[in-house]
Amino acid sequence: MLLFVVIVLTAACGTVDEKVKQIGDKAKTKGKQLIDTAINKVLQEEQPVNFSIRYIETDFQNDKNIIEIKGIQFDNNFLFVEYCVYIGKKSRVLSGINKIISKKVNDYASDNSCISVTKVSFYENIAPKEKDTKTAFFWNFEKLARYEIYTCIKAPLRHYIIFDKNSDTAYHRIEELRD
Repeated sequence: MLLFVVIVLTAACGTVDEKVKQIGDKAKTKGKQLIDTAINKVLQEEQPVNFSIRYIETDFQNDKNIIEIKGIQFDNNFLFVEYCVYIGKKSRVLSGINKIISKKVNDYASDNSCISVTKVSFYENIAPKEKDTKTAFFWNFEKLARYEIYTCIKAPLRHYIIFDKNSDTAYHRIEELRD
């Protein structure tokens, strides 16, 4: 009889151990799901907000010759990046950007005026992940037969303005510089 009790208890212990292991595995799986859900809620894909070039370039505020087409703003790791497309004569746009009064920000030296840059120079400073469906309207400049690229640092911002040589369309990218 004692042998029978020992055999039953041994078999029962094996079943208890198995049950404990199953409960532990289930708890780990549930815990991982909860952590993934929390991370996804905290790190949701950012949605851009509408943006107006007139916010940065106040000289354009009452200018009826600057016609906005689209503008969005992204928070890029606590620094903002804006993409705008608008209609404006090249000379007027460059004049307006050149008038921006820069601020003293660390060691950034602001430019007095915009300068022409190459495509290579432009792409060296752009992260590949910037090209997505939300910013596609900006990247349409790549389909143009002829365009010019200008840049200008007006601390704390860097401007890239791409002008369509066959129209008065300006593709404007503005990024906040890191401290």
